[in-house]
Amino acid sequence: MSEEIFQLQNNDNSMSEEISDLQNNVTEFTAQLETYKQETITEFTEQLETYKQETEPSCESGWLEFAGHCYFFSTFALNWRNAMDMCLSRQSHLAVINSAEEQDFLAKQSNGRWNWIGLTDEGTVKRFRWIDGTPYSYQSWKPGQPDSGGREHCAHLWHGGKWNDNACSSIQTAICEKRMK
Repeated sequence: MSEEIFQLQNNDNSMSEEISDLQNNVTEFTAQLETYKQETITEFTEQLETYKQETEPSCESGWLEFAGHCYFFSTFALNWRNAMDMCLSRQSHLAVINSAEEQDFLAKQSNGRWNWIGLTDEGTVKRFRWIDGTPYSYQSWKPGQPDSGGREHCAHLWHGGKWNDNACSSIQTAICEKRMK
């Protein structure tokens, strides 16, 4: 019987060592798992940030961004109708100005050039409207304008960024606008 007790004690000691080894292994495995988890989270976060930067809305080459919109300033002159068609071919429309901030941005970028904008009273003489249907609430006419001058039904940015109505057949540069993608 003492042999059996001795054997049981040895088995007990051996099992205690195995349990201790298993506990150490579990502790070590848990630490490795935590390290792997942190490394994976860090790598995923870095990849996500890279993806976000690559997919953030932006304007295509040749367009300028302002307040979630992209603007194209033509370097060639054309009449108002052709300017409207040129913008449409670029999946945009002539600029629609909704605020003093937008007005200031466009005026600064215009560098004193006369640029067609998407404001007209064609068909509704002396009742100007934006070509995209935006409410005609913000205005920035130069003094004495609009005067319609008989045949002046299309608006453009004038010197100093103020608006002027002009004959739609006049030849000048234009500003196209579209939402950022």
